Amino acid sequence: MSLLWVRAQAQAGAGQGCARLLMLNLPGAWSAGDAAVILFAEDDAALRAQRHLTAALLQEAAAVLEFPSGPAEGCALRESDQVGEVLGALQDLGVQVGAGLVVAIGVGQAGPAALAAAQEEVAGRYLGPAGPRLAAGMALPEGAPPAFAAGPPPPLTEGWRLRAPLLCDAVGAATGGPAVAQACRAALVPPLHLSRAAAP
Repeated sequence: MSLLWVRAQAQAGAGQGCARLLMLNLPGAWSAGDAAVILFAEDDAALRAQRHLTAALLQEAAAVLEFPSGPAEGCALRESDQVGEVLGALQDLGVQVGAGLVVAIGVGQAGPAALAAAQEEVAGRYLGPAGPRLAAGMALPEGAPPAFAAGPPPPLTEGWRLRAPLLCDAVGAATGGPAVAQACRAALVPPLHLSRAAAP
């Protein structure tokens, strides 16, 4: 386990976002270039699911950055911008610890922000045309089917086509079983020809 200062990313022209100190769970032998997951939960039931997800993702050698619910303590902003929080975490995971592939998972009401942050148009407004991008966003709402959004195809060297099924299986095992894993794979595992096209 480690601690990481994360500052919410603001859209171009907006004021600076607030920072908070978050828990970064690191699996054994994790190093720069390995995968990481940004994990949001918004209520008590979602927090319980978050604990199961964290354990499952660590088993797949992914670092897990845990976000508490609500705005940052001492932040003057009345409402938190969850998309900005996700994309700020993406930026800081890359700069501070050298994370490679990064996936955002929103549990409960946090799901829409994770999906939105994976969209190129949205990410570009916060991080610019050359900024980092999520490999994927996942929404795991309470009592509703999960949803998945693929980000721009990562470079072939990142191994997303091999990594994505493992992450999907871990999420399925911690939440809804094989049906969730299959839906995740269908949405996020790119066809082989697209993986080749993403090679640098």
